[in-house]
Amino acid sequence: MPIRNPIIKSQLAAFENFFSLDSADEAENFEKYSIFCIANGRDGLGVSADDFHLEGSDFGLDGVGITVGGEVATSVEELSSLRRINDAEFYFFQSKTSEGIDYGNLSKFLDAVEDFFISDKKYEAEKLNDAKAIRSFIFENASKLTSNPKLRIYYVVTGKGEVSSHARDLVAKTRGYWKD
Repeated sequence: MPIRNPIIKSQLAAFENFFSLDSADEAENFEKYSIFCIANGRDGLGVSADDFHLEGSDFGLDGVGITVGGEVATSVEELSSLRRINDAEFYFFQSKTSEGIDYGNLSKFLDAVEDFFISDKKYEAEKLNDAKAIRSFIFENASKLTSNPKLRIYYVVTGKGEVSSHARDLVAKTRGYWKD
């Protein structure tokens, strides 16, 4: 679905121009734009969208990233020399150019996040497989953590973000699951 919101469309065009992206793939560029805005604006990470964006069509995920001590973790090797891991944060992104939240897409996204933590399957995107290896390393070295890892999940749409009662219930159920 093409983006209909003129403000977002204009911001996306400026983003595409600044980063020399092919404007033909609006949905993928919106994924990168969303990741960039959240990671740098809301969370202040100072990263490129490509640090977290997943190429390919892995089930339900547009982006994944892990930070350790406020820095983007890209490999187990870079973490293995640390005496302390301090803090760890897991980031997951799903972006849709639609104006509303689709229950099925939201459910698929939340399933993919859960699958990341409980499954050992291999993914199409090598970046996702690397992230799973980092996840395993962090969990295996939990004694080096100064606090429990944080989980940040972002589902982005171009509209007002009106949430149906079914989607709200799904989010509440998922939130309860992850608190334990």
